[in-house]
Amino acid sequence: MTAASPPIAAAAAVALLATLSSACGDLSQEDLLFRAGVPQKSALAVVPPGIEDEVDDALSSSSQALSSRRQAVEERCEGDLLCETRNLARGFNGFTFFLLDIVDTISALPPTRRARGQRVWGPHFDAEKGSSFRFEMNRSDDGATFTFCLHAARGFVGRAPDVDCSVEDDADSGLQRILLGDFSPSGLVGAQARLGKGSMQLETERLNRLEGEPRFARVVEFIFDNTEGQTNIHIDMLDAAVDDEDRDAAYDFQRSADGDGTLAFDVFANLVPGGLFGEALERIRLRAAWTAELAGRAIGVVDGGNTGDNVFTVEQCWDAALATVYRKDVDDSSTGDVDLCVIDAPAVED
Repeated sequence: MTAASPPIAAAAAVALLATLSSACGDLSQEDLLFRAGVPQKSALAVVPPGIEDEVDDALSSSSQALSSRRQAVEERCEGDLLCETRNLARGFNGFTFFLLDIVDTISALPPTRRARGQRVWGPHFDAEKGSSFRFEMNRSDDGATFTFCLHAARGFVGRAPDVDCSVEDDADSGLQRILLGDFSPSGLVGAQARLGKGSMQLETERLNRLEGEPRFARVVEFIFDNTEGQTNIHIDMLDAAVDDEDRDAAYDFQRSADGDGTLAFDVFANLVPGGLFGEALERIRLRAAWTAELAGRAIGVVDGGNTGDNVFTVEQCWDAALATVYRKDVDDSSTGDVDLCVIDAPAVED
């Protein structure tokens, strides 16, 4: 009796491993140019004071290390605004690094389809993730801009002839679009210089479903620019889930080549018990700024919801060693010395 054939998924995983082991020698110069049309993780890294080393480690880590980094336990902040800025950054970085690492892994393979101005990879099955991925890139006629998309589906997908970047959900293959973006590289030298400007739309609700994780937002949109020697990132979280309500949230990050920077974060949360008036979401605005030496200042403001006419404000300053030198709490009590703050308080607009 003939032995039974191995499962399709196992066979696909073996084939993918064999292909990966010889992929680099099968990429043409044109293929490498397309690979350089994908933004680096460093172009999207949010790096407030205190996480520089861990971001550097994550940028140079393997897929497994990045996955572990994504699962890292956040700090317990207990009202520490600098700690809060680090946790926010870790959340965004873990999410975007995870997706771009998938893109880097699949685009290291020889393309499945080569056409003028286009490359397609996959669908390829990733045994570790238990999912299939398809990645497509298209180059503009003048060669200055690339558009790209990533589709994914649980399980093994053999073919997807009807899928391109315009398809959100393909009923035949099960592939769903989880990433859509564009990128205009600048200072391109070889396949590794991938700074520039562009945008990405992450279909986070679909990705969370794929990963078996709770929904936290429907879509996260990134706009980024690294063309002037500094990093500028704007992030919109659309329909972020907060206590069974959907609210939008926004994040802005700017950092110069010298290391000074600013960030602004606007979100809603249920911080004040509703009592007789029922539950309502308060608005939280966090603003921070720091010098090239990493000394900085942050302000957190809470209003709306069940705060009534009150506006609650917390302020904090830290030195170059990231030690708090001044803090003012919501009851206007303070510790430390405000004269040790080396930067003006960031403005919190209405």
